[in-house]
Amino acid sequence: SLSLELPARGEARLMHLGRLVRRERGRRFTWPLTAPGPWRVEVRRWRAPAGWRPWIYCNPFHLRAEARLG
Repeated sequence: SLSLELPARGEARLMHLGRLVRRERGRRFTWPLTAPGPWRVEVRRWRAPAGWRPWIYCNPFHLRAEARLG
């Protein structure tokens, strides 16, 4: 799973293979990572009067498939 804690409230988006998987608002998040491949988190923050503005973009990270022995 992926845990995320922001310094202030925002709208966090979890992306997998370039597609939106989850979108939530708050400061703390815990999301299951259910498939191998590239993942990314993007966060926007509300700024009046402009509305939701880009804030934090993490670099993509890759989850590998677990090798099964036996």
